[in-house]
Amino acid sequence: MAESVLGVLGLVGTAIDVLKLGYIASDRKGNITMLRGQLYLESVLLRRWAECVLIGPPGEVPVISTENCAIAHERLTTMLALFRHSGRLIEKHSKDMQPLFPPTQAAEPSLPGRHTTLSNYILKTGVKSSPFKWAVHNAEVLRQLIGDIQTIREGLERLLPSDKQLLSLQILTDIMPSTSIESIPSIDTAARIASENNTVDAVALETLRATLSIRTLSPDTVPTVEETNARMRKLYIVDYSVSTADGALPWKMDRCSVLMSSTQFSSSPRPVIIEWRQFIPELYTDVSLFEADVVKLCWLLSSLKNHPDVHLPLCLGYFKDSNFSSTRFGIVLEYSPTIQISTVETQSRLESLYDALKNGSYRLPATEMRLTFAQNIAASVFQLLSAGWLHKSLRSDNIVLANGLQVIHSASSPKESGTVDFIIAGFEFARLDKPGQVSAGDNRPSKEDLYRHPNATSEKRARHEYQQKGYLKSYDLYSLGVVLSELGFWRRIDELQSSQAAREDWQHAPFPQYLHHRVGRDMPGMMGSRFTRVVLWCLATGQGGMGLSTDQELLAQFEEHVLIPLSQCRRAAAFLS
Repeated sequence: MAESVLGVLGLVGTAIDVLKLGYIASDRKGNITMLRGQLYLESVLLRRWAECVLIGPPGEVPVISTENCAIAHERLTTMLALFRHSGRLIEKHSKDMQPLFPPTQAAEPSLPGRHTTLSNYILKTGVKSSPFKWAVHNAEVLRQLIGDIQTIREGLERLLPSDKQLLSLQILTDIMPSTSIESIPSIDTAARIASENNTVDAVALETLRATLSIRTLSPDTVPTVEETNARMRKLYIVDYSVSTADGALPWKMDRCSVLMSSTQFSSSPRPVIIEWRQFIPELYTDVSLFEADVVKLCWLLSSLKNHPDVHLPLCLGYFKDSNFSSTRFGIVLEYSPTIQISTVETQSRLESLYDALKNGSYRLPATEMRLTFAQNIAASVFQLLSAGWLHKSLRSDNIVLANGLQVIHSASSPKESGTVDFIIAGFEFARLDKPGQVSAGDNRPSKEDLYRHPNATSEKRARHEYQQKGYLKSYDLYSLGVVLSELGFWRRIDELQSSQAAREDWQHAPFPQYLHHRVGRDMPGMMGSRFTRVVLWCLATGQGGMGLSTDQELLAQFEEHVLIPLSQCRRAAAFLS
């Protein structure tokens, strides 16, 4: 059975190599650029399908029936047969041909010394790949060829389905780091056409297109005064009403949930979440400058409106509350339409993961539920990072639960493990990972420092080294590790810090070192060694030489050390339940 899988892997490797060695007549113009994008996307989708389906945890080959392997083998052989005539064409007219793929794409992997999971596996197992050059003489032939490839790959996907959530994130790893603002339209067009032609790709490519859209709305240039004013007019909620007992907003600065209506988004009251930003004269010389920062944040959040990740908030706009003791602005968020929330409970205090961890009425949730929760949080963080965002405040109190710890099962897949409805909030200090962006943050020491990377605590923020480098993406990965620690132990991080005081041998050690020790010692017995390695990798990122210098490297390492192991953990837990 393993031999059958290896045979299919060898053919996949050959097919991917062949796709990248295509040529076309040098004088062909028109829509060749778009077709090149489609062909590149096909190679990415085929490789990622193979990695999801045919390669298991390190050293393992998944159990796939010989019959299914034979069908996959036949379809891949049919795909390679498409290039036989084209292979002869390159021999006759090689001087008049140009490569279909740019050199950077044809020579993957782009990272020095790094190979893809598929290429590493093929190299290790000794499976031989036999690529050859091929060519087409016009766009129509290339279009027909791509259509045939899509049909074959769709058949492979239906025969042996992949993990759609993981696949959609892996595609971001391949495409986003090398994508410029100028190349977005052609990639988006290729993704749209591919998803229209093959419904099996729709979920994965919807995530890619949404991430490309975020990049489009987040240009490298600083907005002009006219652009800022236009955004303000679009996002400012002029008239609104809230359905509360006294018709007024809560006076506290805590995040709250109310029923709100406005001519700008809904004439009937609907549940929304309000996060406050208070104007502090000591920090801003003018309230208009502070409002400009609020507008910038809302504009950033509004780019999520078409994103398929239900755990990222939707931003409706902002309003000014001048009835407060000092001017404050309310950023209005709402849940994804797929999340059903009871309107009866909207005015009560919002429950966060942090609240749930200290709520004694909750029993220890099942391991499978916590693994699914962890996987969904990690996926959302990955999507923000791939879009070029820094969250900067990833904590359990910023993970808002829509319906407590109630597990929701999908209507389309009732047998699959359920999940907890939540959104990631707390974007107060979020910004783009680009030069010139102001790296704002809270410099006051607090328990929030427990979630911060050791190089980004309130104490370190005032130092020259931090001021030089600013906030790094790897710091968000450390915060993710802390949240995953809380999920694994099912204890708040401040409780874990308190336990350090009871240990004489650890009383004077920095808390990050103690947390790393506790995770390595106790987590395997509670959540398994694979989950433990995920947490330890996150906590070690950006320390001791584990710096991630490029976006490509960061996303690839995130995929390898977090996304894939969490997916494997969840599947194993579901199998055992």
